[in-house]
Formats: sequence, structure tokens, C-alpha cells
Amino acid sequence: MRGVYYRYTNFDQSADEAAFFLALDDEERDLDSDVNEDLSYLSKTFLTGNCYNRWFDKSFTLIVLPNSSNI
Repeated sequence: MRGVYYRYTNFDQSADEAAFFLALDDEERDLDSDVNEDLSYLSKTFLTGNCYNRWFDKSFTLIVLPNSSNI
């Protein structure tokens, strides 16, 4: 799917030239938890996400959750 999308658009060039990246997550996350295990899970999910909407070559990535809260 990614190859097909790249073939017909200039998304790859736009992503390469962008100063930052906006990741729109579709999974709810509980940000009010004080449990260390949950915080470890949240850290891992915010770092890697679902592995297709994170760009590690950008110095800044804004992650927006479905309830419009951001990280």
C-alpha cells in the first residue's frame, strides 16, 4: 500500500522536507495513570506508536490523541 501511495503522490518528498511531523493516533490512552508499569507502556507507545505514523528523522513530532489531547 505504501508503495502505491508514494507512486502517485509527492508525499515522500513532502515528508522529507518537513520541519516537524504530526501524528494522529486513533487509540485512546489513559494519561492520568500513576502506575510505573502503565507509564512505561505509555512511553513505549508514544515513542513507536503503531510503527507507521512516527518519523524518527524529525526533531519534533506532535502526537494528537482521539480526544484532542496532545503530548
